[in-house]
Amino acid sequence: MKRLTQLLAIIVFLYLLVSAIRPDISQSWRDDWRSLFQNVPQTNVTTETPTQVPVPTSTALPTVSDQSNSPIAPTPTPMTTPVPVPTPNATEPPDATPTSTPETVLIPVTSPTSTPSGLTEAELSDAREYALKLINQARTAVNLNEVVLDDNAAAQSHAEDLRVNCVSGHWGTDGMKPYMRYTLAGGEQYSAENVSGIDFCPSDPNRYVSTSIASKIDEAMNGLLSSPGHVRNILDPHHRKVNIGVAYQHPNLWLVQLFVGDYVDYDVTPNIVDGHLTMSGSTKNGADIQGGNLNVTISWEMGPHSLTRGQLHHTACVSGGLPIAALNPFDSYSAYRVSGTQCPDPYEVPSKAPTAESYFDKPNLPLSTPFDRAVSLLRTDQWRIEDNSFSIAADMSELIEQYGEGVYAINLWADIDGEEVLISEFSIFIPQLRQEQANVFAYVTPAPSPTPTPTQTSTPTSTPLPTATPTSTATTTPTTSPTPVPTLAPTPTHSPTPTSTATSSPTPVPANTPTPTSATEIDIRQLEDLAHELINIQRVNLGLDPLEHVEKIRLIARSHSEDMASRGYFSHNTPEGLDPTDRAQRAGYNCRKDFGLRYRIGLAENIHQGWLFAGYRTVNGRTAPYNLYSAEEIARNAVEGWMNSPGHRQNILDSSYDRAGMGIAIAEDGKVFFTQNFC
Repeated sequence: MKRLTQLLAIIVFLYLLVSAIRPDISQSWRDDWRSLFQNVPQTNVTTETPTQVPVPTSTALPTVSDQSNSPIAPTPTPMTTPVPVPTPNATEPPDATPTSTPETVLIPVTSPTSTPSGLTEAELSDAREYALKLINQARTAVNLNEVVLDDNAAAQSHAEDLRVNCVSGHWGTDGMKPYMRYTLAGGEQYSAENVSGIDFCPSDPNRYVSTSIASKIDEAMNGLLSSPGHVRNILDPHHRKVNIGVAYQHPNLWLVQLFVGDYVDYDVTPNIVDGHLTMSGSTKNGADIQGGNLNVTISWEMGPHSLTRGQLHHTACVSGGLPIAALNPFDSYSAYRVSGTQCPDPYEVPSKAPTAESYFDKPNLPLSTPFDRAVSLLRTDQWRIEDNSFSIAADMSELIEQYGEGVYAINLWADIDGEEVLISEFSIFIPQLRQEQANVFAYVTPAPSPTPTPTQTSTPTSTPLPTATPTSTATTTPTTSPTPVPTLAPTPTHSPTPTSTATSSPTPVPANTPTPTSATEIDIRQLEDLAHELINIQRVNLGLDPLEHVEKIRLIARSHSEDMASRGYFSHNTPEGLDPTDRAQRAGYNCRKDFGLRYRIGLAENIHQGWLFAGYRTVNGRTAPYNLYSAEEIARNAVEGWMNSPGHRQNILDSSYDRAGMGIAIAEDGKVFFTQNFC
């Protein structure tokens, strides 16, 4: 005891001596001890509390389908999947599994004057510089050029959106995709995005040990570098700049990397006025457009709508718009085929879908599906190429009349070292966004949309649906407006079902409709007639003539529904590439509409996939469907889904159509496939 007292006296003497000689050191010691005790978990919390480890979402680079048979480069399929599931490239991202051992206490984050990112300006600047350093370390290790930090606000805005709403992925809660945000923030090049983050925020964050922002970025970057899709993005040799977004809310960190090129300078950015597209500028940094190396493609998709956390949690991937046209200075009214993959949109998920309840909560998510379709070539009014300068003008009025409102992406392709490369992806919103919608510099949390998707029954139920509740997908076929001879057959587009409703009241249902107790009790022909009658109710209510239900067209439509049900696909084109008009011609039916000096050939089409029942329930180890829909509910869900989608609605309410055929088939797993063809 005496020796212990002497030892303590010596320690106190040394401490006082150092305090007198070097007060800065003694202060550092006091801070270290205080920090240590401040970060010890509370006594009622186990020390085995898992620490959240941000795992990157799985994102692949844009891919381009085979161009060997076409002089025009098809639009790429950008950034496949933003959530931890296998990507269309068959990459397996790391699991978002928390570690079971608390992290070492480093630097607790305290930001009394933080920005919307959850960090102070100094912390945010340091985080970006550190993230840039890690990117360039990876690039220089394989002899690639370093990228420089760009000043586009889209990446930081997206990171703050993810933090404020506790979601993760490429979709914004406002429905914006990466390329849309980039254009609205002033970007003029192409863009390719990586995202790392988590869509679960604990209610008791103090249970988790604080670590430094640098260590969080290390974790995120390690995850990105373990995913093939992310690595391809980080190591793309064509990238020249990167925009970095960082947001933090203990214990989560969100990291957004938005890589861009630097290959085009616009004198006039792409714009559409009264249906006419104009643009001019020049290329640089080795992007060659001489000798026919410049190609311009156009894609389209519906305009953005607000999304809920549940919809984003159940979304598997993000893709670009549907390729619809390319500019051709040499020929007119011809077409080529383009293939790629299209992702299910979060608009197809019920707005009240459940959100993540833990770091382990990862739903089963659908992946992208392939498509192959005809794309028209538009004759240009002006196509001037001098050295590496260009000036282009084209009439898009018929294209806009066909597809309507939405986002039109103008994509420029050039030759870089013998490879055809996308150098610019510029978004044009029709109608133009309001200023508050377009302002990506000041994020505003959108209100969640309460509108159900078409597969939800309009009658509320007291029984909560399981997470495996099937949902429908609906693919939009735009109206086939009259086109000069020769004309393409009507071609489908893949479009999400929006969360906003197009009708204020439920679709009325004819009386005396049966309520089946099993799939075998459903009369297919009676269900087809019911759905067709619901379509005519919509037309008559708006002053249009009802459609004649033609038996020949009904059989063509039913054959396609049966084919989709038996072979397990959902598309306007069969696996062999037959579109609606091809199928009609094979069945000996030709639809021709004359419009004075013009005529139109071919069928238009709407398709829908619904369900016989609301979901699955497991009782005593047996899984079975429950809450079987009535025939009227099945038909109403399909028609309301179509009426809530601008493309489908335009087909249904097109006054030039006077006949149609409704065909329905039910698959063994309970999916109900609807096909309606119009003439």
